Amino acid sequence: MTTAEKKKMSGKSYRVLVIEDGSTDQVALRPLVREESAPYDYVFAGSIAEAKKILKSQKYDVIISGYRLGDGTVFDIFETLTDTPVIIVTGSGNEEVAVKAMKAGAYDYIVRDHKLNYLKVLPLTIENAIRRKRSEERLLLLESAVTSANDAIIILEAEPGEQRGRSILYVNEAFTKMTGYTFEEATDRTLRMLRGPETSLTALNKIRVALEQHKPVRVELVNYRKDGSKFWVECNIVPFSDEGGSCMHWVSVQRDITERKKAEEERERLMMEIESINADLTELNQELETIGAERTMSLMALTVADRIRNPASMIGGRCRRILNKEVISDSLRQSLQYIMEGAEKLDSIVSDFEMLLKERQYKFKNDDFNRIVEKVFPVIEKEASCKGIKMEVSISNDALRINMQKDLLRVAVFHVIKNAVEACIEGGTIMVKTYREADTIVLSVSDSGYGIPEEDVENVFKPFFSTKERGFGMGLPLVKQIVSEHLGTLVIESKPGIGSTFKLEFPVRWTDEKLNGDCLSVCD
Repeated sequence: MTTAEKKKMSGKSYRVLVIEDGSTDQVALRPLVREESAPYDYVFAGSIAEAKKILKSQKYDVIISGYRLGDGTVFDIFETLTDTPVIIVTGSGNEEVAVKAMKAGAYDYIVRDHKLNYLKVLPLTIENAIRRKRSEERLLLLESAVTSANDAIIILEAEPGEQRGRSILYVNEAFTKMTGYTFEEATDRTLRMLRGPETSLTALNKIRVALEQHKPVRVELVNYRKDGSKFWVECNIVPFSDEGGSCMHWVSVQRDITERKKAEEERERLMMEIESINADLTELNQELETIGAERTMSLMALTVADRIRNPASMIGGRCRRILNKEVISDSLRQSLQYIMEGAEKLDSIVSDFEMLLKERQYKFKNDDFNRIVEKVFPVIEKEASCKGIKMEVSISNDALRINMQKDLLRVAVFHVIKNAVEACIEGGTIMVKTYREADTIVLSVSDSGYGIPEEDVENVFKPFFSTKERGFGMGLPLVKQIVSEHLGTLVIESKPGIGSTFKLEFPVRWTDEKLNGDCLSVCD
Protein backbone atom coordinates (compact mmCIF):
# COMPACT_ATOMS: atom_id res chain seq x y z
CA MET A 1 0.00 0.00 0.00
CA THR A 2 1.37 3.42 -0.98
CA THR A 3 1.76 6.42 1.34
CA ALA A 4 -1.06 8.23 -0.48
CA GLU A 5 -3.38 5.25 0.02
CA LYS A 6 -2.53 5.11 3.74
CA LYS A 7 -3.23 8.81 4.11
CA LYS A 8 -6.53 8.41 2.34
CA MET A 9 -7.52 5.54 4.65
CA SER A 10 -6.48 7.43 7.79
CA GLY A 11 -8.74 10.29 6.77
CA LYS A 12 -6.18 13.04 7.43
CA SER A 13 -3.28 14.55 5.49
CA TYR A 14 -1.47 17.67 6.68
CA ARG A 15 0.27 20.13 4.36
CA VAL A 16 3.73 21.12 5.59
CA LEU A 17 5.95 23.86 4.11
CA VAL A 18 9.68 23.31 4.78
CA ILE A 19 11.87 26.41 4.34
CA GLU A 20 15.56 25.42 4.14
CA ASP A 21 18.30 26.79 1.90
CA GLY A 22 20.79 24.03 2.60
CA SER A 23 20.68 20.91 0.51
CA THR A 24 21.97 18.92 3.48
CA ASP A 25 18.95 19.82 5.57
CA GLN A 26 16.58 19.05 2.73
CA VAL A 27 18.25 15.68 2.18
CA ALA A 28 17.95 14.95 5.91
CA LEU A 29 14.21 15.68 5.88
CA ARG A 30 13.40 13.64 2.78
CA PRO A 31 13.52 10.23 4.55
CA LEU A 32 10.88 11.58 6.94
CA VAL A 33 8.74 12.58 3.97
CA ARG A 34 9.10 9.10 2.42
CA GLU A 35 8.12 7.40 5.69
CA GLU A 36 5.13 5.22 4.81
CA SER A 37 3.07 6.14 7.87
CA ALA A 38 3.75 9.89 7.82
CA PRO A 39 0.43 11.71 7.21
CA TYR A 40 2.13 14.78 5.70
CA ASP A 41 2.43 16.39 2.28
CA TYR A 42 5.71 18.33 2.19
CA VAL A 43 6.62 21.25 -0.04
CA PHE A 44 10.18 22.65 0.05
CA ALA A 45 11.14 26.31 -0.38
CA GLY A 46 14.81 27.28 -0.68
CA SER A 47 14.46 30.90 0.41
CA ILE A 48 12.31 33.39 2.24
CA ALA A 49 11.25 34.96 -1.05
CA GLU A 50 10.19 31.60 -2.50
CA ALA A 51 8.29 30.78 0.69
CA LYS A 52 6.38 34.07 0.58
CA LYS A 53 5.48 33.45 -3.04
CA ILE A 54 4.15 29.97 -2.19
CA LEU A 55 2.19 31.27 0.80
CA LYS A 56 0.41 33.86 -1.33
CA SER A 57 -1.40 31.14 -3.30
CA GLN A 58 -1.52 28.20 -0.91
CA LYS A 59 -2.36 27.50 2.72
CA TYR A 60 -0.43 25.14 5.00
CA ASP A 61 -1.13 23.47 8.31
CA VAL A 62 2.47 23.79 9.62
CA ILE A 63 5.64 25.60 8.57
CA ILE A 64 9.10 24.22 9.44
CA SER A 65 11.84 26.77 8.92
CA GLY A 66 15.46 27.36 9.72
CA TYR A 67 16.23 30.47 11.73
CA ARG A 68 18.58 32.24 9.30
CA LEU A 69 18.39 31.85 5.50
CA GLY A 70 20.27 33.51 2.66
CA ASP A 71 17.75 36.26 2.06
CA GLY A 72 16.44 36.84 5.60
CA THR A 73 15.32 35.26 8.85
CA VAL A 74 12.25 33.31 9.84
CA PHE A 75 10.84 36.49 11.40
CA ASP A 76 10.27 37.79 7.87
CA ILE A 77 7.79 34.95 7.37
CA PHE A 78 5.76 35.92 10.44
CA GLU A 79 4.79 39.15 8.70
CA THR A 80 2.76 37.21 6.11
CA LEU A 81 1.22 34.66 8.47
CA THR A 82 -1.97 34.83 10.52
CA ASP A 83 -2.68 31.57 12.29
CA THR A 84 -0.29 28.96 10.86
CA PRO A 85 1.97 27.39 13.53
CA VAL A 86 5.71 27.75 12.86
CA ILE A 87 8.37 25.33 14.12
CA ILE A 88 11.89 26.81 14.05
CA VAL A 89 14.82 24.44 13.55
CA THR A 90 18.28 25.94 14.12
CA GLY A 91 21.78 24.55 14.26
CA SER A 92 22.80 26.36 17.43
CA GLY A 93 20.84 26.97 20.60
CA ASN A 94 20.42 30.63 21.41
CA GLU A 95 18.22 31.45 24.37
CA GLU A 96 17.68 35.03 23.30
CA VAL A 97 16.57 33.97 19.80
CA ALA A 98 14.33 31.29 21.28
CA VAL A 99 12.54 33.82 23.51
CA LYS A 100 12.16 36.23 20.61
CA ALA A 101 10.79 33.47 18.37
CA MET A 102 8.21 32.37 20.95
CA LYS A 103 7.11 35.98 21.46
CA ALA A 104 6.75 36.38 17.70
CA GLY A 105 4.33 33.46 17.66
CA ALA A 106 6.47 30.39 16.98
CA TYR A 107 4.99 27.14 18.28
CA ASP A 108 8.36 25.49 19.09
CA TYR A 109 12.09 26.01 18.84
CA ILE A 110 14.19 22.89 18.07
CA VAL A 111 17.98 22.65 18.06
CA ARG A 112 19.35 20.56 15.20
CA ASP A 113 21.93 18.01 16.29
CA HIS A 114 24.59 16.43 14.08
CA LYS A 115 23.19 12.93 14.53
CA LEU A 116 19.77 14.15 13.33
CA ASN A 117 17.99 12.90 16.44
CA TYR A 118 15.72 15.93 16.24
CA LEU A 119 13.99 14.22 13.32
CA LYS A 120 12.64 11.64 15.73
CA VAL A 121 10.70 14.24 17.72
CA LEU A 122 9.76 16.38 14.74
CA PRO A 123 6.63 14.33 13.74
CA LEU A 124 5.28 14.54 17.30
CA THR A 125 6.03 18.27 17.39
CA ILE A 126 4.14 18.73 14.12
CA GLU A 127 1.20 16.70 15.43
CA ASN A 128 1.06 18.73 18.66
CA ALA A 129 1.27 22.01 16.77
CA ILE A 130 -1.65 21.02 14.53
CA ARG A 131 -3.65 19.74 17.51
CA ARG A 132 -3.16 22.99 19.39
CA LYS A 133 -4.18 24.96 16.34
CA ARG A 134 -7.38 22.92 16.03
CA SER A 135 -8.07 23.42 19.73
CA GLU A 136 -7.58 27.18 19.44
CA GLU A 137 -9.94 27.28 16.47
CA ARG A 138 -12.58 25.34 18.40
CA LEU A 139 -12.13 27.62 21.41
CA LEU A 140 -12.54 30.70 19.23
CA LEU A 141 -15.65 29.20 17.66
CA LEU A 142 -17.04 28.27 21.07
CA GLU A 143 -16.25 31.72 22.47
CA SER A 144 -17.97 33.36 19.51
CA ALA A 145 -21.03 31.13 19.96
CA VAL A 146 -21.22 31.77 23.71
CA THR A 147 -20.72 35.51 23.35
CA SER A 148 -23.33 35.96 20.63
CA ALA A 149 -25.90 33.46 21.98
CA ASN A 150 -29.40 34.73 22.70
CA ASP A 151 -29.63 32.56 25.81
CA ALA A 152 -27.87 33.48 29.04
CA ILE A 153 -24.78 31.30 29.61
CA ILE A 154 -23.19 31.06 33.06
CA ILE A 155 -20.07 29.09 34.01
CA LEU A 156 -19.88 28.05 37.68
CA GLU A 157 -17.21 26.59 39.91
CA ALA A 158 -17.19 22.82 40.26
CA GLU A 159 -17.77 22.88 44.03
CA PRO A 160 -19.15 25.40 46.52
CA GLY A 161 -16.62 27.80 48.03
CA GLU A 162 -16.77 29.72 51.28
CA GLN A 163 -20.08 31.33 50.31
CA ARG A 164 -23.23 29.25 49.93
CA GLY A 165 -23.47 28.01 46.37
CA ARG A 166 -21.01 27.80 43.48
CA SER A 167 -19.34 31.05 42.43
CA ILE A 168 -20.00 32.46 38.99
CA LEU A 169 -16.83 32.53 36.85
CA TYR A 170 -18.28 33.81 33.57
CA VAL A 171 -21.50 35.25 32.11
CA ASN A 172 -22.14 36.21 28.50
CA GLU A 173 -23.69 39.40 27.16
CA ALA A 174 -27.16 37.81 26.94
CA PHE A 175 -27.05 37.27 30.72
CA THR A 176 -26.31 40.94 31.39
CA LYS A 177 -29.17 42.01 29.10
CA MET A 178 -31.55 39.50 30.67
CA THR A 179 -30.79 40.27 34.32
CA GLY A 180 -29.39 43.80 34.39
CA TYR A 181 -26.21 42.66 36.20
CA THR A 182 -22.88 43.54 34.59
CA PHE A 183 -20.10 40.98 34.15
CA GLU A 184 -18.23 42.48 37.12
CA GLU A 185 -21.35 42.47 39.31
CA ALA A 186 -22.15 38.84 38.52
CA THR A 187 -18.76 37.16 38.77
CA ASP A 188 -17.67 35.86 42.19
CA ARG A 189 -21.32 35.82 43.29
CA THR A 190 -23.73 32.85 43.12
CA LEU A 191 -27.01 32.21 41.35
CA ARG A 192 -28.75 33.02 44.63
CA MET A 193 -28.71 36.65 43.55
CA LEU A 194 -31.42 35.74 40.99
CA ARG A 195 -33.76 34.15 43.55
CA GLY A 196 -36.86 35.81 45.03
CA PRO A 197 -40.20 35.24 46.78
CA GLU A 198 -41.82 33.39 43.87
CA THR A 199 -38.82 31.20 43.00
CA SER A 200 -39.93 27.57 43.33
CA LEU A 201 -38.31 25.76 46.27
CA THR A 202 -39.11 22.48 44.53
CA ALA A 203 -37.10 23.54 41.45
CA LEU A 204 -34.19 24.74 43.63
CA ASN A 205 -34.14 21.45 45.52
CA LYS A 206 -34.08 19.55 42.22
CA ILE A 207 -31.04 21.59 41.16
CA ARG A 208 -29.30 21.00 44.50
CA VAL A 209 -29.74 17.21 44.30
CA ALA A 210 -28.51 17.10 40.67
CA LEU A 211 -25.36 19.10 41.54
CA GLU A 212 -24.59 16.85 44.48
CA GLN A 213 -24.91 13.80 42.23
CA HIS A 214 -22.99 15.47 39.36
CA LYS A 215 -25.90 15.00 36.96
CA PRO A 216 -27.42 17.39 34.40
CA VAL A 217 -30.72 19.00 35.34
CA ARG A 218 -33.50 21.00 33.67
CA VAL A 219 -36.09 23.13 35.51
CA GLU A 220 -38.42 26.06 34.90
CA LEU A 221 -38.43 28.72 37.59
CA VAL A 222 -38.89 32.41 38.35
CA ASN A 223 -35.75 34.59 38.48
CA TYR A 224 -35.43 38.22 39.53
CA ARG A 225 -33.53 40.99 37.73
CA LYS A 226 -31.33 43.56 39.36
CA ASP A 227 -34.26 46.01 39.41
CA GLY A 228 -36.44 43.47 41.24
CA SER A 229 -38.70 42.56 38.32
CA LYS A 230 -39.37 38.88 37.84
CA PHE A 231 -39.12 36.70 34.73
CA TRP A 232 -39.48 33.02 33.90
CA VAL A 233 -36.53 30.97 32.64
CA GLU A 234 -35.94 27.47 31.37
CA CYS A 235 -32.70 26.55 33.17
CA ASN A 236 -30.40 23.77 31.96
CA ILE A 237 -27.29 22.94 34.05
CA VAL A 238 -24.71 20.38 32.88
CA PRO A 239 -21.30 19.35 34.31
CA PHE A 240 -18.07 19.74 32.32
CA SER A 241 -15.57 17.02 33.21
CA ASP A 242 -11.91 16.42 32.42
CA GLU A 243 -10.54 13.30 30.72
CA GLY A 244 -10.50 11.50 34.05
CA GLY A 245 -14.22 12.17 34.62
CA SER A 246 -13.74 14.75 37.38
CA CYS A 247 -16.11 17.73 37.27
CA MET A 248 -14.21 20.91 36.39
CA HIS A 249 -17.07 23.38 35.95
CA TRP A 250 -20.85 23.64 35.65
CA VAL A 251 -22.43 25.38 32.67
CA SER A 252 -25.93 26.82 33.02
CA VAL A 253 -27.92 27.87 29.94
CA GLN A 254 -31.01 29.94 30.77
CA ARG A 255 -33.70 30.91 28.27
CA ASP A 256 -36.30 33.60 28.98
CA ILE A 257 -39.73 31.93 28.67
CA THR A 258 -41.78 34.72 30.24
CA GLU A 259 -43.92 35.26 27.14
CA ARG A 260 -44.56 31.54 26.83
CA LYS A 261 -45.63 31.36 30.48
CA LYS A 262 -47.93 34.35 30.03
CA ALA A 263 -49.48 32.66 27.01
CA GLU A 264 -49.95 29.43 29.01
CA GLU A 265 -51.55 31.34 31.90
CA GLU A 266 -53.80 33.25 29.50
CA ARG A 267 -54.76 30.00 27.78
CA GLU A 268 -55.56 28.41 31.15
CA ARG A 269 -57.61 31.45 32.18
CA LEU A 270 -59.50 31.38 28.88
CA MET A 271 -60.13 27.65 29.23
CA MET A 272 -61.61 28.18 32.70
CA GLU A 273 -63.70 31.05 31.35
CA ILE A 274 -64.85 28.94 28.42
CA GLU A 275 -65.75 26.08 30.73
CA SER A 276 -67.78 28.46 32.87
CA ILE A 277 -69.51 29.95 29.84
CA ASN A 278 -70.10 26.47 28.42
CA ALA A 279 -71.77 25.46 31.67
CA ASP A 280 -74.02 28.52 31.48
CA LEU A 281 -74.65 27.90 27.80
CA THR A 282 -75.50 24.25 28.43
CA GLU A 283 -77.96 25.24 31.14
CA LEU A 284 -79.49 27.90 28.91
CA ASN A 285 -79.64 25.54 25.94
CA GLN A 286 -81.46 22.97 28.04
CA GLU A 287 -84.01 25.61 28.99
CA LEU A 288 -84.22 26.75 25.38
CA GLU A 289 -84.75 23.21 24.15
CA THR A 290 -87.49 22.55 26.69
CA ILE A 291 -89.26 25.89 26.49
CA GLY A 292 -88.49 26.59 22.86
CA ALA A 293 -89.67 23.17 21.67
CA GLU A 294 -92.91 23.52 23.62
CA ARG A 295 -93.57 27.06 22.47
CA THR A 296 -92.43 26.50 18.90
CA MET A 297 -94.56 23.40 18.46
CA SER A 298 -97.57 25.16 19.99
CA LEU A 299 -97.04 28.19 17.77
CA MET A 300 -96.56 26.01 14.70
CA ALA A 301 -99.62 23.97 15.54
CA LEU A 302 -101.75 27.08 16.04
CA THR A 303 -100.42 28.61 12.86
CA VAL A 304 -101.12 25.49 10.84
CA ALA A 305 -104.55 25.14 12.48
CA ASP A 306 -105.35 28.77 11.76
CA ARG A 307 -104.44 28.30 8.12
CA ILE A 308 -106.55 25.15 7.95
CA ARG A 309 -109.70 26.64 9.56
CA ASN A 310 -110.74 28.90 6.67
CA PRO A 311 -110.27 26.34 3.86
CA ALA A 312 -111.95 23.64 5.98
CA SER A 313 -114.92 25.92 6.77
CA MET A 314 -115.25 26.90 3.13
CA ILE A 315 -115.14 23.27 1.97
CA GLY A 316 -117.68 22.19 4.61
CA GLY A 317 -120.05 25.10 3.81
CA ARG A 318 -119.88 24.49 0.06
CA CYS A 319 -120.66 20.81 0.51
CA ARG A 320 -123.61 21.67 2.75
CA ARG A 321 -125.09 24.06 0.16
CA ILE A 322 -124.74 21.51 -2.61
CA LEU A 323 -126.43 18.83 -0.51
CA ASN A 324 -129.35 21.15 0.39
CA LYS A 325 -130.12 22.80 -2.96
CA GLU A 326 -129.06 20.65 -5.87
CA VAL A 327 -130.30 17.34 -7.20
CA ILE A 328 -127.39 14.96 -7.29
CA SER A 329 -126.84 11.23 -7.51
CA ASP A 330 -126.75 9.09 -4.37
CA SER A 331 -123.07 8.18 -4.86
CA LEU A 332 -122.05 11.84 -5.24
CA ARG A 333 -124.19 12.80 -2.23
CA GLN A 334 -122.45 10.15 -0.14
CA SER A 335 -119.00 11.41 -1.22
CA LEU A 336 -119.92 15.01 -0.40
CA GLN A 337 -121.18 13.86 2.99
CA TYR A 338 -117.78 12.30 3.73
CA ILE A 339 -116.01 15.51 2.67
CA MET A 340 -118.24 17.63 4.91
CA GLU A 341 -117.61 15.35 7.91
CA GLY A 342 -113.84 15.60 7.33
CA ALA A 343 -114.02 19.39 7.23
CA GLU A 344 -115.94 19.40 10.51
CA LYS A 345 -113.22 17.21 12.10
CA LEU A 346 -110.51 19.67 10.97
CA ASP A 347 -112.46 22.55 12.49
CA SER A 348 -112.76 20.55 15.74
CA ILE A 349 -108.96 20.06 15.79
CA VAL A 350 -108.44 23.83 15.42
CA SER A 351 -110.76 24.44 18.38
CA ASP A 352 -108.85 21.88 20.49
CA PHE A 353 -105.51 23.61 19.80
CA GLU A 354 -106.97 26.97 20.84
CA MET A 355 -108.37 25.52 24.05
CA LEU A 356 -104.95 24.02 24.94
CA LEU A 357 -103.39 27.50 24.86
CA LYS A 358 -106.25 29.18 26.72
CA GLU A 359 -106.29 26.57 29.47
CA ARG A 360 -102.52 26.76 30.11
CA GLN A 361 -101.60 27.87 33.65
CA TYR A 362 -99.31 30.90 33.95
CA LYS A 363 -96.95 31.30 36.90
CA PHE A 364 -95.48 34.79 37.22
CA LYS A 365 -93.10 36.16 39.87
CA ASN A 366 -92.00 39.74 40.57
CA ASP A 367 -88.24 39.93 39.91
CA ASP A 368 -85.43 42.19 38.63
CA PHE A 369 -85.23 42.19 34.82
CA ASN A 370 -81.55 43.28 35.00
CA ARG A 371 -80.62 39.86 36.41
CA ILE A 372 -82.03 38.18 33.29
CA VAL A 373 -79.87 40.31 30.97
CA GLU A 374 -76.75 39.90 33.13
CA LYS A 375 -77.15 36.12 33.01
CA VAL A 376 -77.57 35.91 29.24
CA PHE A 377 -75.08 38.60 28.10
CA PRO A 378 -71.75 36.80 28.93
CA VAL A 379 -72.87 33.67 27.11
CA ILE A 380 -73.44 35.50 23.82
CA GLU A 381 -70.53 37.94 24.29
CA LYS A 382 -68.02 35.11 23.79
CA GLU A 383 -69.56 34.15 20.46
CA ALA A 384 -69.50 37.82 19.39
CA SER A 385 -65.85 38.15 20.38
CA CYS A 386 -64.91 35.14 18.25
CA LYS A 387 -66.60 36.82 15.26
CA GLY A 388 -64.73 40.09 15.89
CA ILE A 389 -67.87 41.91 17.03
CA LYS A 390 -67.66 44.44 19.88
CA MET A 391 -70.42 44.23 22.48
CA GLU A 392 -71.23 46.93 25.02
CA VAL A 393 -73.74 46.70 27.85
CA SER A 394 -75.34 49.39 29.99
CA ILE A 395 -77.36 47.93 32.87
CA SER A 396 -79.62 50.25 34.83
CA ASN A 397 -78.27 51.07 38.29
CA ASP A 398 -81.80 50.71 39.68
CA ALA A 399 -83.58 47.38 39.95
CA LEU A 400 -86.11 46.98 37.12
CA ARG A 401 -88.71 44.76 38.76
CA ILE A 402 -91.62 43.36 36.75
CA ASN A 403 -93.93 40.37 36.97
CA MET A 404 -92.28 37.69 34.89
CA GLN A 405 -91.83 34.08 33.99
CA LYS A 406 -88.04 34.07 34.37
CA ASP A 407 -87.30 31.09 32.12
CA LEU A 408 -89.43 32.46 29.30
CA LEU A 409 -87.84 35.91 29.45
CA ARG A 410 -84.35 34.37 29.34
CA VAL A 411 -85.35 32.68 26.09
CA ALA A 412 -86.69 35.96 24.66
CA VAL A 413 -83.61 38.00 25.68
CA PHE A 414 -81.27 35.32 24.35
CA HIS A 415 -82.98 35.25 20.94
CA VAL A 416 -82.99 39.04 20.56
CA ILE A 417 -79.28 39.49 21.41
CA LYS A 418 -78.22 36.44 19.38
CA ASN A 419 -80.21 37.78 16.44
CA ALA A 420 -78.14 41.00 16.66
CA VAL A 421 -74.88 39.00 16.64
CA GLU A 422 -75.98 37.05 13.58
CA ALA A 423 -76.87 40.30 11.80
CA CYS A 424 -73.37 41.78 12.26
CA ILE A 425 -70.12 41.10 10.44
CA GLU A 426 -66.55 41.32 11.73
CA GLY A 427 -65.85 44.81 13.10
CA GLY A 428 -69.51 45.43 13.92
CA THR A 429 -70.85 46.71 17.26
CA ILE A 430 -73.81 45.80 19.46
CA MET A 431 -75.21 47.91 22.32
CA VAL A 432 -77.42 46.34 24.99
CA LYS A 433 -79.20 48.69 27.43
CA THR A 434 -81.82 48.36 30.16
CA TYR A 435 -83.64 51.40 31.54
CA ARG A 436 -86.99 52.69 32.78
CA GLU A 437 -89.23 55.18 31.00
CA ALA A 438 -92.13 56.28 33.23
CA ASP A 439 -94.05 53.06 33.99
CA THR A 440 -92.30 51.01 31.34
CA ILE A 441 -89.21 48.76 31.60
CA VAL A 442 -87.16 48.68 28.37
CA LEU A 443 -84.52 46.35 26.93
CA SER A 444 -82.87 47.95 23.89
CA VAL A 445 -80.58 45.89 21.60
CA SER A 446 -78.93 47.89 18.78
CA ASP A 447 -76.64 46.45 16.10
CA SER A 448 -74.65 47.82 13.18
CA GLY A 449 -75.72 44.96 10.94
CA TYR A 450 -77.22 44.87 7.48
CA GLY A 451 -80.65 46.12 8.66
CA ILE A 452 -84.09 44.93 7.61
CA PRO A 453 -85.81 46.15 4.43
CA GLU A 454 -88.92 48.24 5.22
CA GLU A 455 -91.23 45.78 3.46
CA ASP A 456 -89.94 42.92 5.66
CA VAL A 457 -90.19 44.60 9.08
CA GLU A 458 -93.75 43.38 9.71
CA ASN A 459 -93.02 39.95 8.28
CA VAL A 460 -90.19 39.08 10.71
CA PHE A 461 -92.79 38.24 13.37
CA LYS A 462 -94.58 35.78 11.11
CA PRO A 463 -93.78 32.09 11.58
CA PHE A 464 -91.50 30.53 8.93
CA PHE A 465 -90.34 33.92 7.62
CA SER A 466 -86.59 34.56 7.78
CA THR A 467 -84.08 36.94 6.18
CA LYS A 468 -81.26 34.43 6.88
CA GLU A 469 -80.20 31.74 4.45
CA ARG A 470 -80.37 29.01 7.10
CA GLY A 471 -83.07 30.43 9.35
CA PHE A 472 -86.36 28.67 10.20
CA GLY A 473 -88.22 31.88 11.01
CA MET A 474 -89.45 30.81 14.45
CA GLY A 475 -87.15 32.87 16.71
CA LEU A 476 -88.73 36.31 16.58
CA PRO A 477 -92.33 35.00 16.51
CA LEU A 478 -91.50 33.10 19.71
CA VAL A 479 -90.00 36.28 21.24
CA LYS A 480 -93.10 38.28 20.33
CA GLN A 481 -95.37 35.64 21.87
CA ILE A 482 -93.38 35.65 25.13
CA VAL A 483 -93.32 39.46 25.28
CA SER A 484 -97.08 39.56 24.60
CA GLU A 485 -97.71 37.08 27.42
CA HIS A 486 -95.97 39.58 29.72
CA LEU A 487 -98.31 42.32 28.39
CA GLY A 488 -95.35 43.93 26.66
CA THR A 489 -94.60 45.12 23.16
CA LEU A 490 -91.77 44.38 20.73
CA VAL A 491 -90.69 47.38 18.64
CA ILE A 492 -88.28 47.35 15.67
CA GLU A 493 -86.43 50.36 14.28
CA SER A 494 -84.29 49.42 11.27
CA LYS A 495 -82.51 51.05 8.35
CA PRO A 496 -80.95 48.88 5.62
CA GLY A 497 -77.16 49.16 5.62
CA ILE A 498 -77.10 50.96 8.99
CA GLY A 499 -78.51 48.50 11.49
CA SER A 500 -81.48 47.65 13.68
CA THR A 501 -82.74 48.32 17.18
CA PHE A 502 -85.07 45.89 18.95
CA LYS A 503 -86.91 47.17 22.02
CA LEU A 504 -88.71 44.93 24.48
CA GLU A 505 -91.07 47.11 26.54
CA PHE A 506 -92.88 45.80 29.65
CA PRO A 507 -95.38 47.47 32.00
CA VAL A 508 -94.09 47.84 35.56
CA ARG A 509 -97.27 46.51 37.22
CA TRP A 510 -100.48 44.72 36.23
CA THR A 511 -103.07 42.50 37.91
CA ASP A 512 -103.67 38.81 37.38
CA GLU A 513 -107.17 39.60 36.03
CA LYS A 514 -105.73 41.84 33.33
CA LEU A 515 -103.11 39.17 32.56
CA ASN A 516 -105.69 36.42 32.08
CA GLY A 517 -108.00 38.58 29.99
CA ASP A 518 -105.30 40.01 27.72
CA CYS A 519 -103.55 36.69 27.26
CA LEU A 520 -106.75 35.12 26.02
CA SER A 521 -107.17 37.92 23.52
CA VAL A 522 -103.56 37.46 22.39
CA CYS A 523 -104.18 33.79 21.78
CA ASP A 524 -107.42 34.32 19.87
